[in-house]
Amino acid sequence: MNKPEEGLAPARAKIPIERYSSDAHFRKEIEKLFRRTWLNICRADRIPEPGDYIVQDLYALDVSVIIVRGTDKRIRAFYNMCPHRGNRVAMDQCGNRRGFKCLFHGWTYDLNGACVAMPGEKFFPGVERSDARLVEIHSDVWGGFVHINLEENPEKTLVEYMVPQNGLDGYLEQTWYPNFHYQAEVNCNWKLMIDAQIEFYHFDALHEASLAGAASVRDHIPEVFPDGDGIIGHTEGYFSPETAKHPPTDVQMIAQEQGNAVYFNPLDEGKAKQPINAPNAIAMSGRDDWIADSYSLLPHIVLLIQNNNFVIQRAWPVSVNKTIWDLQGFSFEPQPPSNFGEFFNLRMVQYGQRDVLSEDLSTLEVTQRNLGAGPIRNFHFSEQEGVLRQLQERIESYLAKP
Repeated sequence: MNKPEEGLAPARAKIPIERYSSDAHFRKEIEKLFRRTWLNICRADRIPEPGDYIVQDLYALDVSVIIVRGTDKRIRAFYNMCPHRGNRVAMDQCGNRRGFKCLFHGWTYDLNGACVAMPGEKFFPGVERSDARLVEIHSDVWGGFVHINLEENPEKTLVEYMVPQNGLDGYLEQTWYPNFHYQAEVNCNWKLMIDAQIEFYHFDALHEASLAGAASVRDHIPEVFPDGDGIIGHTEGYFSPETAKHPPTDVQMIAQEQGNAVYFNPLDEGKAKQPINAPNAIAMSGRDDWIADSYSLLPHIVLLIQNNNFVIQRAWPVSVNKTIWDLQGFSFEPQPPSNFGEFFNLRMVQYGQRDVLSEDLSTLEVTQRNLGAGPIRNFHFSEQEGVLRQLQERIESYLAKP
């Protein structure tokens, strides 16, 4: 773990804008980064029972994936493609099945991907059912999340990819209550989406009218992991109420008092706090005024972790200037809310996150349009934006591979 170096060399502090606007560069990212790294898909507990499945489109990769739990309780991933003529075998986005049937010609597969029905089988000389399985994709679970890797032979296992193993996985593996889910199509490059979430330098300016107005983040310490792959770095932020411009409203504070999900002030006496149990991953400074940690995970994940809740953001590339933004919020307790006060508390967290993240998104499409105008050639990243720079270096290291 290292803090960003002081006195950055100009070559490292300047990031060419073409990385955000060039279609050729974008295609390299898709082929050399997204097809070769571990992609976070969903929580493992979203498919708890045999036959439970979800379908995930990977957009710019032109791939549809089935994540399913088998009768042996094992989670597997398959291309959503019938080996006969290429049709999808799962049309719904989620559900529970005993198997998958292609609606084109009726070829049918069990939960392990084996072909169990091939209508007119005698007319396929030389084709064995064993040769007509659904094509499996490498999959594994880390931190309670299902990940896949499209490589035929991944360079690293998921555990190796997620070095350093600093306890973040154990923290995320705990039982979490799904609180809210948002998704939007945003006309910007996928990296602009990620960049907006992995630094707190923008906090007091962009969020002055929302969260920052009530609880200004004065200090923020970015740290990077230069020797890993999947974990890029993190930024730790702290409350600074003395620099806040206006206090939370009475309604906001009443909502906060009704449950354990904390949004404005983590130091309220009597608040139940989730056991962190990850001193090497969360609130590493040990400061009492800790507010949040923001983690960047290669290639497309941002985690925002606060007391008793966290948010995961996935940036799915569609094109060089279009991204599917997928956000899910989870609360540690209550699970689920047992009364109106607890429900009110969770909704306060949800709507607070919604407002702040809407402000983050508000800059992205305008920025993307500006990139095509051409008057500037480089972005300039400060030491406070060290995780952004580390993400760029990690991406470029993958693009430089054969």
